[in-house]
Amino acid sequence: MFNNIILTHHAWRGSITIPEAGLEGFESDYNIVADRFSADGDTTVITLAEWQALGYDAHSSVATTDQLFQEEAGADYRLLPGCPAVDAGMVLADVPSDLDGAPRPWGPAYDIGAYEYREAGFGVFLPVVLKRAS
Repeated sequence: MFNNIILTHHAWRGSITIPEAGLEGFESDYNIVADRFSADGDTTVITLAEWQALGYDAHSSVATTDQLFQEEAGADYRLLPGCPAVDAGMVLADVPSDLDGAPRPWGPAYDIGAYEYREAGFGVFLPVVLKRAS
């Protein structure tokens, strides 16, 4: 799990839950999360720092929806300017664009989440096919 915003309003469940610490093949990093995780199938909850001590999410950070999104109540999950997700992701070659079709990265680095931050006035992006002159 890379470059995701994984938040929950649930009272006890974590951002990420795995059945056991050291789960073979599981990797996660460069995420924005709530400060709740579980490495034993939701039996106990641990903090991001404790989760990182298990070897996960070394570059991840904690934030709230108010710090990240334009308007959660209106389901506008575009990023706020200067929020912790902007330019904080890792390069994911298999994800060349965001949900609006904007190229990744838009700016100096990939953003975390479904959308790249763009200043107001930048609309929907459509793929362009360039043809070479013969």
